[in-house]
Amino acid sequence: MPDTKRITHLFNLYTQNKASEAEITELFELLKNLPVAEQLNSSFSDLWNKVSVEKTINEPDWDRLYQQVTGTKGSPGNQTEIKLSRNYWYYAAAAVFTGVFLMLLLSVLQRNNPEVKYITYTVPYKTTKTIIFEDGSKAVLNAGTTIKYPKSFSGKTREITLDGEAFFQVIHLSNKPFIVHSGKLQTQVLGTSFNVDAYAKSASMKVTVVSGKVAVKEASTGKQYILTPNQQAVFSNTKSSFKKVLVADAETDVAWQDGKLVFEDAPLDEVANQLSLKFGVQTILDNPQLKNCRISAVFQDKQLGQILSVITKITNSTYSLQDNKAVIFGNGCN
Repeated sequence: MPDTKRITHLFNLYTQNKASEAEITELFELLKNLPVAEQLNSSFSDLWNKVSVEKTINEPDWDRLYQQVTGTKGSPGNQTEIKLSRNYWYYAAAAVFTGVFLMLLLSVLQRNNPEVKYITYTVPYKTTKTIIFEDGSKAVLNAGTTIKYPKSFSGKTREITLDGEAFFQVIHLSNKPFIVHSGKLQTQVLGTSFNVDAYAKSASMKVTVVSGKVAVKEASTGKQYILTPNQQAVFSNTKSSFKKVLVADAETDVAWQDGKLVFEDAPLDEVANQLSLKFGVQTILDNPQLKNCRISAVFQDKQLGQILSVITKITNSTYSLQDNKAVIFGNGCN
């Protein structure tokens, strides 16, 4: 990185005619060594070379500076009719030099911080979507999921943002960790496969490891868990609690990729959310007490009506299904 503070200081001395010969030489050497110096036109580069080797510099020759920068001989306009003062050339040349100097610095900053192009995609209801990232890593997105990721992982990390559910298979890169930002959770891995279930409106967010090892951190407290296969980090949006639990089989949490709906002691409101995503039909609970009911079941290749029939039998409730809206009625559970 160029020492921009030193350059700015020397430049100020130079334009105020207070710079010593050594300071002028240092300034032009610093400018010539900028990463974008090769982009300058040849006349300006020649000027730097001449100034940097001057042995007797009492004050900058602004007339010569203007002429060499613009490629003209003498003052612009009608030289016989208009005679501009020495001070005019002093400030005019200073303005030209300042403009080039600022463009140089801006170009250096842009080169060191190139603009990152992002891709944002939202998966429609009733379907899933597979995305292959630039590094070869893969993500399978569940219905209703929104993902934002850079077109190219050009920095020191591979970072994406997720609202929804996705199963990741990450290519191992020891010097470039893969980071998933999902609500208040940040999941970091080097190479592994794991599932992130983090819909913004859900009561909880979960990260489940199928293979490898991941680190999951909760943003507000900084608390972190290291997860290995069949371990899960759970953050409760309602209670603001964060814990690590064991799961019987992590494959169960990614069964949705195969069109399965797997519920293991799941609260009924979570079940309703999953049904809404899979079938594109708003599924709601008429009585808040129904949230206390819990479901353990596996459904595959079943229609929404068939699933609702099973669920309402388990919870001793009823349902209505019409106009793309399903409502479950009942007294709820204790």
